[in-house]
Amino acid sequence: MSKQKGHCQACLRVQAVNDKTGRMSLHGYKVAGFGYFSGICNGAVELPLEKDTAILDQEVVKLREEAKKLMNATPAAVYQVPVTVNRKTVLMNREDYARHHEERGIYGEADEAFDFMAKKTLKAMKAEGEYMLKFATNLVENRDKIHGRDLIDVEVAVKPEYETKVKRFTFQGDAERKQAYSTAKEFIRDLYSNETVKTKGVRRDSGYLQVKGPAKFVPYGTDEWDGKTYSYKVTYQKLK
Repeated sequence: MSKQKGHCQACLRVQAVNDKTGRMSLHGYKVAGFGYFSGICNGAVELPLEKDTAILDQEVVKLREEAKKLMNATPAAVYQVPVTVNRKTVLMNREDYARHHEERGIYGEADEAFDFMAKKTLKAMKAEGEYMLKFATNLVENRDKIHGRDLIDVEVAVKPEYETKVKRFTFQGDAERKQAYSTAKEFIRDLYSNETVKTKGVRRDSGYLQVKGPAKFVPYGTDEWDGKTYSYKVTYQKLK
């Protein structure tokens, strides 16, 4: 586990920093907007913002250039519109959109519907352009605040170590079986309130208790089975 975290230069999110390389961990992002895009962040496997600003500066330039294109887009630039097909979003031009309408049994409305979708798409493009400009400004503001600061120290939790414990409750005949079973169940209830026991590790056969005796043809303990003694067995994990 990484001992330090830092801010990604491209998305500004706090991510783990590789202890050996000093670079950001691999991470992705998802941007809701025109087309929906998800993938590996441009700041992944790069130096954190605390140590460098080269990637951030490149992102600011790219964001502003793309934002300008989107905000200045005209209706003629929208030659494809997003359409949901089988729960997936695909881009269709006017001809594909008309064919899609015909396959659905809709005739004579494709052009009007495409123009309507094109207007919505153009509006979404301009809105995303505005978002890109705001995010570029946010990157610049955070560059001045974060660059040069120390990385964020992470407290590394020590993984607890457990050892397997076995408890047997012996009985002979039906007269002692009920008492042994009751005692074993009480023991299990106590385990669930014991903070040193991994409760998920309490194992009981078929959801109850494991019976050890002639039915399984297994010797009892280290001695050969005496033909009389049975036991309920509870296996659990306890902190060392």
